[in-house]
Amino acid sequence: MIEKNGFKILILTIITFTLISCQNNSIENTKVNEAIGSDAYPVDVIDTKAPNAEVNLAYPFPSSDYDLSKFFPETVDIPEPGDDTGVVIGRILTISGGNVPYLNAGLYLGSYIASNEGGEDKPLLVGISLDEDPHAAQGLDGSFAFSEVPPGTYGLFLCTPMSVTLMADAKTGQYVNVDVVAGEVIDLGTLYVP
Repeated sequence: MIEKNGFKILILTIITFTLISCQNNSIENTKVNEAIGSDAYPVDVIDTKAPNAEVNLAYPFPSSDYDLSKFFPETVDIPEPGDDTGVVIGRILTISGGNVPYLNAGLYLGSYIASNEGGEDKPLLVGISLDEDPHAAQGLDGSFAFSEVPPGTYGLFLCTPMSVTLMADAKTGQYVNVDVVAGEVIDLGTLYVP
């Protein structure tokens, strides 16, 4: 009898947490809808104009249906580097979308650190803190700029509501790494996502 009651309590607990989670998601959707002044675009939107009707999380609106100029300038101004910091600039386009600007993710620079194992040939690890690491300003043309970046070696991260990913350029297949030098502007050129 105790096992059956324990199982029932477990099931009720799972149901309760699921209902609370759904309620919290509804509250977040309401906040997003209030921010844009409409309830026409919930957080997860199917963009029927996109190839294969893929989910489009462009902050979180389909860029073809919503005026993103409320969120991004036309282009990003290039900041001046400081004496002890650098600047990283570039542009990101989508290959599958016909080389249109990519605005579906926040851009961060994550630091490389040495692991504690492996000797001289030990691999470098890359990590990111969304609260502390450099975050880019982005423009509608796909341009981005990181300002006041301390010198060091960084990986470029794409941060969406679903994941944080170390970016690999879709044309070269290489991870996007950058060595920041104080007093310099590092131009990564045009990068591509699938």
